[in-house]
Amino acid sequence: MIIADNLLCERPLVSIVVLTYNQENYISQTIDSILSQKCDFDFELIIGEDCGTDQTRSICIQYQKDNPARIKLLLHDFNGGLIRNFSELMSLCRGKYIAHCAGDDYWCDDLKLKKQIDFFNENPDYGFVRTGFYCLYPETNILKIGTTHSDAAGEVFQIAKYGPVAASATICFKKELLQYVDFDEFINRRFSIEDYPMQAIMSKHTKFGYIPDITAVFRQTKNSGSRPSNYRSQMVYFKGYIAAKLYLSELFPGEIECDERIARNFLLHKELKYAFENLNYKQARQIIRKIENPTEKEKKLLRFTNNVVVFYLGSFYRKIMKLL
Repeated sequence: MIIADNLLCERPLVSIVVLTYNQENYISQTIDSILSQKCDFDFELIIGEDCGTDQTRSICIQYQKDNPARIKLLLHDFNGGLIRNFSELMSLCRGKYIAHCAGDDYWCDDLKLKKQIDFFNENPDYGFVRTGFYCLYPETNILKIGTTHSDAAGEVFQIAKYGPVAASATICFKKELLQYVDFDEFINRRFSIEDYPMQAIMSKHTKFGYIPDITAVFRQTKNSGSRPSNYRSQMVYFKGYIAAKLYLSELFPGEIECDERIARNFLLHKELKYAFENLNYKQARQIIRKIENPTEKEKKLLRFTNNVVVFYLGSFYRKIMKLL
């Protein structure tokens, strides 16, 4: 269901998308930080609420009622997951530019959008720009400066092919770049992340800009999509990650190395790490013998599964964890 008032701005220059699911403690701060932007152009805020079980939806509905000229809501009838939510939000964007902020992150600079649009006006050959950011650790309330490839700019594919260059809350890009991104593939292959494959693909078609100003706060919450807390959720996340890696290797053969063997070993290593962390000797022994062409670190780990006493002693002295 889409909720939009006829007062909604007709020609937004920027569309801002917010994905949210069970984030009642954070979503108000996220929305307020976006609505407080100071700029001389129109923008729309499109919020995708993915059928959560808390008060996030009712909070978003109230914000839409209070800000009908700015906010459009996409309210899902069932929980379809991050990738489906993100894909549908992208299809609703009307702006020339698109910015993004997760429902548990927020912007800390009310000139963020203006700075990014000014960058595009001054650098028309760039299609993507990001900024500096803070990482916030809620358990301790500590802020640290984020370091995700902090000064990478220009042609960044050689970096982006290994992982995201930009924290999602900092990005702004030209909508035209979406023509290169097949979200149906993202959904069908069950990706667990959207930023890595999207940025890798876009970096093949445009230059990335960087504004060092810190404009956003990335909240490192436990049990979030990128930080699952239990074994099952962790493995779903890693399977979705390696599915994205396999897809990119098909799009860019010879430039991104990943095949079924590499994917299988990657997932086995993640299972192995969990087995060691939980002192499950039998499981660790079974898993490590399935790894094909083990790395030097994995060969060292193999030695710790030859004897149960050595396994527990190695775990006790944390020698194993240094190899994982």
